[in-house]
Amino acid sequence: GRNGGHLWPGIDDIGRVGRIGEDAVRELDEFTRTTTSNILSYAQGVDNASSSPDASTSSFCSLRRGGAIILATSADDWASLQNEVQQMKAQGLAKDITLWTRGKCETETGSEKFVGGIHYEDVYQIWPAKVVYSLAKDTVRNGGKIITQCSVDRIERVERKAFVVHTHTGHRIRCGHVVHATNAYAAHLLPDLKDVITPTRGHMIVTNPQPPIMVSPESSTCSFLVPQGYVYGHQRDDGRIVVGGKRAPQGTDEGNTDDKEVDETVIKNLHQFLVNNFPLLRDDVRVEYQWSGIMGFTPDHLPLVGEVPSSPNEYMAVGYSGHGMPFAFGCGKALAYIIAGRSEDAPVPVALHPDRYWKK
Repeated sequence: GRNGGHLWPGIDDIGRVGRIGEDAVRELDEFTRTTTSNILSYAQGVDNASSSPDASTSSFCSLRRGGAIILATSADDWASLQNEVQQMKAQGLAKDITLWTRGKCETETGSEKFVGGIHYEDVYQIWPAKVVYSLAKDTVRNGGKIITQCSVDRIERVERKAFVVHTHTGHRIRCGHVVHATNAYAAHLLPDLKDVITPTRGHMIVTNPQPPIMVSPESSTCSFLVPQGYVYGHQRDDGRIVVGGKRAPQGTDEGNTDDKEVDETVIKNLHQFLVNNFPLLRDDVRVEYQWSGIMGFTPDHLPLVGEVPSSPNEYMAVGYSGHGMPFAFGCGKALAYIIAGRSEDAPVPVALHPDRYWKK
């Protein structure tokens, strides 16, 4: 992934109702909200046990309930957003949503560029890399072993429910269960996913500290998303703004698995987006940090979670499609319960089952 930091539960595409049905959509909505609640509980436990290494942050995981606003920059986008809200309300999925008028958007941002918006109350920001770091520490503390700088070349089934994992270093690991959690890279070991998961490079920037880009205290902590160009971000407690999106216009981010470099055009476009749309910024706004990360997109933008079809004791949780935060924690828990023989205690939503794309 690309470490975006948004923990945004709920359904991001109401059109799913027509494709997978009301019950499946409600199951997904509930799954993301339960997952979010579990992440919050875990992160709060980490924060209670840790002291922040940076005095400018309020917690180790930088967890906060900031809300989010989707900002429309065109009449068409605004009409589409309003229609989506109406459909979500009809399904009972819009309990934490309010509409912002053009006047409200201008008051909050100082910008005339936004014609309307949708404000979500139950959205959080968190530092994903620090959550993963804490999970890794807990894994080792509880007897687990993490092997870094070591790639897997192939997985050999030696018995019906036993495997040997072959690594590039020549090591062989015998095990009873295998879980593929490599997201965009899953097709390396599961070739049937080659045409199902598309690796896609995303870019992020972090600016130097700036004054609040939204006026009121309750809005200054909002995540923001602008559909035009699909730009998203949030402002940290220290004033730095974390922004992502604006994929390479020439299409070189799709199918790209190289996260060692960034596309400077995308970086410039992200910076220019801030300058053009948030007039409360100072003239000295600049990029302090930049990076890229690889996401894995499925055709329906939902992950594949469960047992690999026709392969007992081999599992996958891949293809999070840029929306992994409200899914992955819960998907990992669900697979753990499946392996432990307690699948009924943490069921995988039907819409996430891998067999929907698996070659027959």
